[in-house]
Amino acid sequence: MPFGYTGHYLRIGPPGTGKTTSIANQVAEACSRATAAAWPGESPVCVCSLTRAAAAEAAGRDMPIPTDAVATVHAHGYRLLGRPAVVDPDSVAEWNHLHPAYSLSPDQFARRRTDDGYGDDLDTRLAGDHAGDDLYVQADLLRHQLMPIDDWDPAPRDFHQKWSAWKQHNGLVDFTDMISQAPDVAPCGAGLVIVDEAQDCSALERRTIDAWGRDAGAVVYVGDSYQALYTFRGADPDGMMAACTGDRRRVLEQSWRVPRAVHAAATAWVHNLSTWEPIEYRPRDADGHCGPLDTRSDDPQAAVQVAVETARAGQTCMVVATCGYMLGPILAELRAAGVPFSNPWRTRRGDWNPLAKRAGTSASDRIVGLVRGCEADRIWTVQQLAAWLDPLEAARVLVRGAKTEIAEVVTAVGKADRHATWDELVTWFQPAALADLWSYAYGGGNDAPARAQLVNWWSSNLRTAESRRFEYVLRVYQALGLAGFEAPPKVYVGTVHSFKGGEADDVILFTDLSPAAQLAWDAGTGPGQDSVIRVGYVGMTRARERLFVARAAGCGMSLLA
Repeated sequence: MPFGYTGHYLRIGPPGTGKTTSIANQVAEACSRATAAAWPGESPVCVCSLTRAAAAEAAGRDMPIPTDAVATVHAHGYRLLGRPAVVDPDSVAEWNHLHPAYSLSPDQFARRRTDDGYGDDLDTRLAGDHAGDDLYVQADLLRHQLMPIDDWDPAPRDFHQKWSAWKQHNGLVDFTDMISQAPDVAPCGAGLVIVDEAQDCSALERRTIDAWGRDAGAVVYVGDSYQALYTFRGADPDGMMAACTGDRRRVLEQSWRVPRAVHAAATAWVHNLSTWEPIEYRPRDADGHCGPLDTRSDDPQAAVQVAVETARAGQTCMVVATCGYMLGPILAELRAAGVPFSNPWRTRRGDWNPLAKRAGTSASDRIVGLVRGCEADRIWTVQQLAAWLDPLEAARVLVRGAKTEIAEVVTAVGKADRHATWDELVTWFQPAALADLWSYAYGGGNDAPARAQLVNWWSSNLRTAESRRFEYVLRVYQALGLAGFEAPPKVYVGTVHSFKGGEADDVILFTDLSPAAQLAWDAGTGPGQDSVIRVGYVGMTRARERLFVARAAGCGMSLLA
């Protein structure tokens, strides 16, 4: 009996009760009972999650187990399979050639690879327009539901049989194969398997994890059925709840996030679930605020105003929609107002993270280099000079050949970080442009108005093709100066799914539903309506201080009714 655990356990963690902290504590406790001499495997404990974000959150808790022992379920399965070749866009092109009636969108097979194996942000799968895309989704769902193939409809069954034969012939696996084909051996030779966000596991995933747990000796599921967001891909929260009863269940009762007003509204809302059952769940010891906000997703000015006021007060504000496409007007309004925003939980989404540091020199890097490089009466380094000159219309400011010469100096060993000299500037710049530049950089001091003049000079010389690229960062600079780039944004933007596990001081929740979700809601009590209720519940419970519920632009959830 490893570490005193045997069989199945369930830890129910309502919003803000510290599920990840409880996992870290349980790992530490288990490891304290294990010794290198007594434990032959790679790790006494392995931790699994369905999404990369949750796995990264768990891994960030500095647990006393190897890095590889904390990963997505798919990454663990992939490694146990011996890292086989995986379906990718190139191999899908061959499939499409052989089976044009079942052709698939290659892009949906290009987003799964991670540095440590495989994982997925389950809400970001690409919508495809190829003939076989819908059948692939249908077959995948049926696989996750463990539906016997003889009970499938003919179309997805025929697709799946051809797809499986093709993969086997070519020695390939797809994303779901990493679960369905994984051997019944605990990852890392662990004696305890812990599953984070277990409410989003499908019947297939739970079957595989249960097998790992039997091999290990014990498995602990940690989750909250009220926060299941992936029923559309086969998540089975009720199955998780049924797996354990009696003293093998434990509820993390105290929320350290959700204040009383938000807690009252959220618990009243989730009570509408057809599978609702009472659990002990207490709010944080603070009143908080929960109320309507007179704004809509297609007219979000009031929401942006609240977000700006929250950020100015030094707090964070989360702007949340149920679907990504609903965020278009909100993103446009934030950009027009020069408001810095991000989504730290979905950093790969460039439209949600326009100021993020990525490979190469960003738009904001060029402005920061322009302004910082001439502080304390210094001349810019050659590297700074090359960066902020790059998007400018060279013919307006430089003599012929100067840009090439500057680039050569930057690439020369040991030269990029040295400061340019006055003589070099005279050689490189046209006299009138250098006079203006020198005046704005050094003639007005280091105060904000003088620096604004420098940036205005720079932006007036941008190439026409670059003007749109720098439009937003220039607005951020005009609104906040360099502070807009040098601290993480306090306004977060994204979907309910993207913010799972996240929190903010204030939350503005847009209640619009997609046509599919609206149909599910209108169908009445049952799984479809339950999925909508869970989305609303998760969105509401991201708030640490204040929750603002926006009006729906059309049909939507009545969270405060």
